[in-house]
Amino acid sequence: MRSVIIVLAAAAAMMATSPALACSYSWGPGQSPGEIRKRVDVRKIEGVFRYGSGQGVLDEQGELYRGRITGRVESRTGRVWDTIQLFDQILVECAAYHKPVADARGTFWISRHKSDGRYRMLLWEGEYLPRRNVETIQQDESE
Repeated sequence: MRSVIIVLAAAAAMMATSPALACSYSWGPGQSPGEIRKRVDVRKIEGVFRYGSGQGVLDEQGELYRGRITGRVESRTGRVWDTIQLFDQILVECAAYHKPVADARGTFWISRHKSDGRYRMLLWEGEYLPRRNVETIQQDESE
């Protein structure tokens, strides 16, 4: 009987330390990856994304949890687009975040028009580049 209690206590402890995340997510109109690829207000670029900085709310490990990521997309022809993307860790955990969070190469879909001096990153398909030693995530003091 004592071994059964110990096993149940261990199982309860394991469940308490690994919280489950239930994802129930639906795309807004024009926001799914398939719809973004077809939008006329979006520019498709083959190239490289260079991470600039992240700013917002940090989690317990000091990683960005919710905020903004800035960077730039460099096309194969050398043209540069300064970008911004709104980041939310919950979307990453629900497999609904399709934008680079570090240096990457591939295909990028960005807005055709600037907002606050930057193009909005909407979608990415590709691969991450080897990590650079860059620590530029800042806690957003206003949140």
